[in-house]
Amino acid sequence: GEACTACPEGEVSDCGASACMECAVGTVGNSTHGCIICVTGYYSTDGHADCTHCEAGRACPTTRESVACELGYTSGAGSTSCVPCPAGYACPYPDQPGAQVACTAGTFSAGVQANCTVCARNHFCPDSSSNSQQACAFGSVSEEGQTACDICGAGAFVNSSMGDAEAVCSECDAGHFCVNGSTSMEPCAAGTYVGHRGASECTAC
Repeated sequence: GEACTACPEGEVSDCGASACMECAVGTVGNSTHGCIICVTGYYSTDGHADCTHCEAGRACPTTRESVACELGYTSGAGSTSCVPCPAGYACPYPDQPGAQVACTAGTFSAGVQANCTVCARNHFCPDSSSNSQQACAFGSVSEEGQTACDICGAGAFVNSSMGDAEAVCSECDAGHFCVNGSTSMEPCAAGTYVGHRGASECTAC
C-alpha cells in the first residue's frame, strides 16, 4: 500500500485516515496526543503548531483570541484581561502596565485615560492625584490648568454662577463699590459717592 505521510505542523489525523485536518482555534496539533487546548494566557489560530504567549498590551480572555487593550487600559504578557488605568493617573502605553504617569498639578484623570485632562477655565485641580476638577467658588475665577482659583480683588466682582466658563472679574460701576471676592456691586450709601469705576469704597459727600 501507499506509505503514510506525516501531517504538517499544526495538523493531526486519526489512525488510518487518508487526510490530515487542522486543529480548532484555541488548540494546537501534536503528533502524539492530537489537538491540545492551549493553557490560560496563551492562544492559537487554525493550523498553529504552538500556542502563542499573549503579548503585553493585549488580552486573551480565551485560548481562541488575542484582543488589543483599548486606550486607558494596560496589560502584561500572558494576561487574560486588560486593567483600567486608576484615577489620578494616565496610562499612555497599553503594553507597559507599570508605566502609569501621575497627573501633574492643574490636570486630572477620572480613570481609564491615556492622558490627563487639563483643568478647565474657572475650575481648579488642587494636586497631582486629582480625579476630578472642582468649580471655583463664587467671587473667584481661574484660567485653564490652575491648582487654585483667584479671588477678584477690591473694586471688581464676579456675577456668574460657579464653574461658569465665561465668568470674569468685572470692574464695579461708578456709584458702587466692591470688596475682595464680591459677587455683586453694592451701591454707595446715602451721603456717599464715587465718581469712577473700580472703587472698593465710597467717599462721604
